[in-house]
Amino acid sequence: MLRPFSPLRAPILALAFLFAALAAHATPAATTTHINFDQIGYLPTATKIAVISNPLVGFNAGQSYVPGATLQVRDWNTDAVVFSAAPAAWNGGSTDPISGDQCWWFDFSSVTAPGRYYIWDDANAKGSGQIQIGPDVYRAAAIQVLRSYFYQRCGQAKLPPFAPVQWSDQASFIGANQDSQCRFVSDLNNPATTQDLHGGWADAGNYEKYTTNARGTLQSILLAYEDHPAVWGEDHGIPESGNGIPDILNEAKWEIDWLLRMQQPDGSVLSKVDAIGYDSGCPPSTDVAARYYGAASTSATLAGADVFAHAAIVFGSLNQPAAAAYASTLRTAAVRAWIWAQANPGVIYNDSAFNNGDSETESTPAAHAVSVARAACLLFALTGDTTYRDAFDANYTSASIFQNPHYLSPYDADVHNALLYYLRIPGGTAEVKAAISSAYRTAVGSFSDFLPAAANATDAYRAYLASGDYTWGSNGTKMRKGTLFTWIVQADLDPANANAYREAAAGFLHYLHGTNPLGVVYMSNMGAFGVTNSISQYYGGWWGSGPYSSLEANPAPTAPGYIPGGPDLTYAPDASYSGPPIAPPMNQPAMKSYLNWNIGYPQDSWEVTENDINYSSAYVQLVAAFLAADTVVTPTIAQQPASLTTVPSGTAVFSVAATGSGNLTYQWCFDGQPISGATGSSLVLNSVGAAQEGSYTVVVGNGGSLITSQPAALTLSGAAYLANLSARAAVAPSASGPLNLYAGFFVAGTDTKNILVRGIGPALANYGVSGSLALPRLTLYDGGNSIIAANSGWSTSSVLGDSTVGASVRAATANLFNQLYAFALPNGSPDAALLSTLPFGQYTAQVDSVNGASGVALVELYDADGANAVSRLINISARGYTAAGSQVLTAGFVVGGSGYETVLIRGVGPALAPYGVAGVVAEPSLLLFDSSSQLIATNTGWGNPSGRGPSPLAVSDSLQAATGGIFNEVGAFGFPAGSADCALVATLPPGSYTAEVQAPMDGPGVALVEVYRLP
Repeated sequence: MLRPFSPLRAPILALAFLFAALAAHATPAATTTHINFDQIGYLPTATKIAVISNPLVGFNAGQSYVPGATLQVRDWNTDAVVFSAAPAAWNGGSTDPISGDQCWWFDFSSVTAPGRYYIWDDANAKGSGQIQIGPDVYRAAAIQVLRSYFYQRCGQAKLPPFAPVQWSDQASFIGANQDSQCRFVSDLNNPATTQDLHGGWADAGNYEKYTTNARGTLQSILLAYEDHPAVWGEDHGIPESGNGIPDILNEAKWEIDWLLRMQQPDGSVLSKVDAIGYDSGCPPSTDVAARYYGAASTSATLAGADVFAHAAIVFGSLNQPAAAAYASTLRTAAVRAWIWAQANPGVIYNDSAFNNGDSETESTPAAHAVSVARAACLLFALTGDTTYRDAFDANYTSASIFQNPHYLSPYDADVHNALLYYLRIPGGTAEVKAAISSAYRTAVGSFSDFLPAAANATDAYRAYLASGDYTWGSNGTKMRKGTLFTWIVQADLDPANANAYREAAAGFLHYLHGTNPLGVVYMSNMGAFGVTNSISQYYGGWWGSGPYSSLEANPAPTAPGYIPGGPDLTYAPDASYSGPPIAPPMNQPAMKSYLNWNIGYPQDSWEVTENDINYSSAYVQLVAAFLAADTVVTPTIAQQPASLTTVPSGTAVFSVAATGSGNLTYQWCFDGQPISGATGSSLVLNSVGAAQEGSYTVVVGNGGSLITSQPAALTLSGAAYLANLSARAAVAPSASGPLNLYAGFFVAGTDTKNILVRGIGPALANYGVSGSLALPRLTLYDGGNSIIAANSGWSTSSVLGDSTVGASVRAATANLFNQLYAFALPNGSPDAALLSTLPFGQYTAQVDSVNGASGVALVELYDADGANAVSRLINISARGYTAAGSQVLTAGFVVGGSGYETVLIRGVGPALAPYGVAGVVAEPSLLLFDSSSQLIATNTGWGNPSGRGPSPLAVSDSLQAATGGIFNEVGAFGFPAGSADCALVATLPPGSYTAEVQAPMDGPGVALVEVYRLP
């Protein structure tokens, strides 16, 4: 549940308040939409040309407007005239065929003083909206566009203080069979294909996640930082702000981390994650459709190699320990992806198993060669290995600029980026560099669509794109074309004309910012940032329908900074549409083929107004060349809040010490949720109870930037906790594979936890257990099934595995056994044990036989930290063979501390089968006993009421029905309705307990017993 929020002055809010206050001084008596200008602003020394439009063709042809002979620039506050001049007719008064307008240019470049102005047409008694001039006028827009990626995050809660209440949502796609439990789309019902593929960005207005589209998107974002590192700060107001890494890279990392999860153990990279249908909940957290992944392909794997290598270069340049470690991981991933792609050059991915997407393929040798060249370029830059240079040199001429030298495609931006990137790599082949330099210098400088179009004023709106290129995603195409001009400047390919290239690039920025025939800023809801007319509707799963559909909607308009596809001359509704022509966007000049609307099928407005992460990244790469160095100083946390332990009903006080410019603000959060009214440097909690146990953070702001503290845990001393689990079952070979004994457990909290794990065989004979396992082997696995350590004989050294979770392993000792009340093991016995220090996460302990023999074994887990530990065991479980009589699966657990602990206990049989477990018990029964072996409760069939036993603990309020809602609350997998699986909920005082999962006489099999701590 979302707690009430006391607003923090995050950058998005502070800037909104600022512009709202400034707008109150607006002075034009009347305004017109026919004075088109950059509504975001102009740099002081930039060329500043407003385009005055008289529409003659298109939907607005009746809106005649002819400017007066002289136009003025006036100060927004004082109304003083600071400049006047005559507008110049474009192309002798001709009608522009691409816009359908007759146009005039009003050049006010001589106005250079930072400030706020407007254009006034005295003859028509009409003025423009506010015009801003300043050295960093584009920063707010750049940040809002990058913040749109935060809203696109899958698996990330968008809550205050990082998202205002009106744009808040819980984490999406983390439910059953969604991203963290994703199955292969071509084998839907096979749980063995399940992978954790959470995170990443929703690709566009729907919630797909494509690998190859991520490549171009991340390439542009990484270049925006790499080429202009000084302009990016830590002031974007996202959860990672203030962690020592620029927020543009913090945001990129969210997507890169997902790509790392998409990489398979063999180095290949999966192609996509998506639902099979067209589901798109509003807001995203309401979307519960199952999601699946598509197979690996050569194109996706080369895309991964490209991104991993580039990101390794960028993160490795930060001179920050965490970033350096991350760069090392990325380097390894890049090389592994390259090796797989080289060995598998023709793996084509077909998307037919999905109903709603496009295949990611390299259908021609040239397309494959270009992908190889892109990846080889970045790997060469990263490693210096000439093998990659040679691969680039052998393939780069397959790029379109060499295959068709009479046409420079604005659709191949990621190819252009890679080829031009090669120019900066030391050791690159000189002849290849010369060929690339010559090709681009000629193409951008001489081809009529590029610099000549700017020099000859081919486009009345100063950002030429051929009419036929106003197709799906034209805004992205515009931005990528503008970036090609900045590349020529950056690569110093034509220094004599550098200013002309820069001005040409700025024209494309001005177009998106409002210098277009619609006079609209192609960004959503930017009015709070000084914009006169931004788009108010666009197509998207979250923002495209329902309560967020427009600026007039309730409860909220769309979030700022989303960039829609743009004018689309090829737009047509679905063939099933039977209404009148939708004009606009139909039957219009190319630039007017746009409508501010968000209707789905059959009008299919997504062809025009859907956002895409690729459009936004193209903008970010272009605008980066026009940003000033970042000057926002992020607050510093001098003293982090400390973890606390207190007695029940006591008082807990968390404090933070922070420094920074401006008035510092504070917002305390509990388990990531803001606490109403908790806005001071200290947080006082009175009468603390179990409901307050958890993680506390504070977000510190200074009106321009945010920083989040490290988490501090609150723990109740003496409170009840799960202290121990032991499970006994038979270990034996079988036709379907060995029947081993497993214990699973989950460590939660902000600190590491010490766990004693034991695998007992021979020592059981001393306690009257016959047929014990002679040579047990204990293996501890992390959540990714990598081995942490294995032990065969508790007094011998454990063998470490390849796990990278950061666990440490030490020898178990007789003294430790005594401290934890574990029974003693004979010196030199083959019984196994190890002590491990484990971070947050899921773990599994396995007991099997060294020599493949059969026997009864016991697996034990002990919390070696005691009652006052910050971290807790919140889930313990055991899986093994169960049969009638002495081979019943028996699990003992201990509730430690004081007070009561409420636990969910489950005995699972049939529900294991979909997860690939063979030979499960078909009709289990669950029995719970107290420490005196008195029966507390029984359950047979989780939907049935639990029976009560004679134990004195079986009081009226100690047992509850187990429900699917409780399963979801603790993260337990679901049971089918009416299944024979068992479950019950019990509230228990400290003590030891035993749960048995029994099988009928004629139906033994494998079963799972689980104990979950309820919050």
